[in-house]
Amino acid sequence: MSEADGPRLAKLVERAVRIFEETLPPEELDAAKCAILNDLTCAAVATGPVLHKAEAFTGTTTALPDDVATVLGTGSRHNAAEAAFLGGIRMHAHALDSTHYASQAHLGAAIIPAAMAIAEERRATGSELVAAIVAGWETAALIGETFVNGVLARGLRASTTFGTIGSATAAALTAGLTARETADAIALSANLSAGLTRTFLDGSDDWAVQLGLQILNGQVVSGSRVRPV
Repeated sequence: MSEADGPRLAKLVERAVRIFEETLPPEELDAAKCAILNDLTCAAVATGPVLHKAEAFTGTTTALPDDVATVLGTGSRHNAAEAAFLGGIRMHAHALDSTHYASQAHLGAAIIPAAMAIAEERRATGSELVAAIVAGWETAALIGETFVNGVLARGLRASTTFGTIGSATAAALTAGLTARETADAIALSANLSAGLTRTFLDGSDDWAVQLGLQILNGQVVSGSRVRPV
């Protein structure tokens, strides 16, 4: 991050923290709950071989002492980072999860599992969880709608590029990081964002795993521990 980027990042974080701390208007709260419910349903009904590949990636099916988070749609226990990774892949398995059309990104699957896993780990309240999800969504959406054309022109995928930032923002706020730490998490997540649109042209299933890997990156930069594979 350059010195010129500092003030802009500070304003972005200030906006995210304000959204997180202020009471959401009733209509925004209702919209957020509807989006969350839609995406949880997507995770619950997910099927396909990519799910087995994702589970193998975590390296173990045996619960360990730090496995305090639930994988959405399965009820299995993992640490927060792995639970978010697996939950995100399930939520995005059929690409029916909520989408921010201005940024052409599936933001729900990137943000919701990340926030829910850490919320469970830290025993955050429901209102804190929803506020963190909204703050992560608004942050990713603002960046996404600003830079989406340039990102797509370079063959990069919007969901993974902007979803990583939203995931890191929501995870950082849920984890109780300071504004400075949240800024660092966002900056690092931007450096770790990846994913090519080539997956759609080649007909591979990389697209389904891409989002999970970016959620994992968002968790790591927010301080979650990842078990070595």
